[in-house]
Amino acid sequence: MNSFEKFLFYLLVFSIPFQTRVFLYSPSAGFSGFNEWQSIFVYGTDFLVGILFLYWLPRFLKNINWAFNLSFVLLFIILIFAGLSVYFASYLNIGIYRFVKLLEFIWLFFYTIRAFQPYDFGKAKAKFSDVAVILGLSGMIQGIIAIWQFLTQRSIGLIFLGESPLGPHIEDVAEIVANGARFIRAYGTFPSPNVLAAFLSICILSVLTWYINRPYRLHKHFFFASASLVVMGLALFLTFSRAVIAMFVLVAFFYFLIIFFSGRFEKRFKIAARHIFLVLILAGAVFSVIYAPELHSRFVTNVFDVRDASIVEREFWIKLSWNVLEERPLGVGMGNVTLFFRDMYPGLKNSLYQPVHNVFLLMAIEAGAIAALSFLVLIMILLFQSIKTLVGKKDLRPLCILPPLLLIFFVGTGIFDHYYLTLQQGSLMFWMGLGIIYHINRVETNKQQ
Repeated sequence: MNSFEKFLFYLLVFSIPFQTRVFLYSPSAGFSGFNEWQSIFVYGTDFLVGILFLYWLPRFLKNINWAFNLSFVLLFIILIFAGLSVYFASYLNIGIYRFVKLLEFIWLFFYTIRAFQPYDFGKAKAKFSDVAVILGLSGMIQGIIAIWQFLTQRSIGLIFLGESPLGPHIEDVAEIVANGARFIRAYGTFPSPNVLAAFLSICILSVLTWYINRPYRLHKHFFFASASLVVMGLALFLTFSRAVIAMFVLVAFFYFLIIFFSGRFEKRFKIAARHIFLVLILAGAVFSVIYAPELHSRFVTNVFDVRDASIVEREFWIKLSWNVLEERPLGVGMGNVTLFFRDMYPGLKNSLYQPVHNVFLLMAIEAGAIAALSFLVLIMILLFQSIKTLVGKKDLRPLCILPPLLLIFFVGTGIFDHYYLTLQQGSLMFWMGLGIIYHINRVETNKQQ
């Protein structure tokens, strides 16, 4: 990896939130209007991935490694059955497009692993500390945009970065109701507040790990870490994303619990964790008081309201997906699930045709049961390796905590939504995140031996 390739990789990490894209095709455009899940786009980040691929290809052809690896075999099985599912797709163009996108992101998983390896790139290899700082900067920018959007209750003119059109009278914009008033949830430059919330959570966990893992003399970075965490934390609140915030709070709780009560961490790690924990608790308490009515409405009233539209819709599509899976165990075709639902139930409001909000069930209904099972086993293998390293090492670093908790976060949020498989930003953060997890697991396991 030369300096320019490294710059491109870091630029891709920084650009994860940007939705800049060009619309190419949709089978729905002629008669039922635009639908995100039934359309083909080319994204700005696709060009970055393409350039990185051209840099990588000569090295791959020169140093092909055919060593057996169960995780890699599982990914190959997923690709085989995802490709096979295209044969069953009623809408072939969409099926091919989604298969190519899956191929792109699985390749990015492999590239992310290799980018951190010294035997490939020597001193020019990527570093987790660099990636964490870049995520912190990108997340802080998204936090500022999100806070601005919420305070003004409209988009702020960043359409060139893919900002969604937001306003009090725009249809299908995500809102909450508190004290009889309606409020637009924060979007950043993402297509949904839920995806912004997931990205901010990953950024916060990465910055936490980077800061606490620093040598004590380098805690001059306390201001940057505190400022970025407070901004990202407030923006996370303002997404009002129930599943993501609940999973983040759970994961963050265990993060600090492990550091504070495990005797295998050096004192310097505990001191740094204590400082940043107090900042987060204080900021969280202030935000909770300021936005108490909105939080109560979103996390208490709506959760126990059986008429909550989003809950009712998700339950309906999940039940329908299980029925379809029984009839089509090899899947309905990559990217074809919303079109399949539309053909089954024509005439509904166009925005109601959405992928099932569960990544494992979505993989099963589109690519088939075998692909979904392989996907689940892959996640479980990575989680087992992460936990084994965390439990087995005598001297722990905060970096050892990140892989299992990040995987738990991915699984917990993926059970309640689909963006890790359906949206560009969600897929980038998910597959690159898995690559970083795989790399950390391998490094820490080698140090343990």
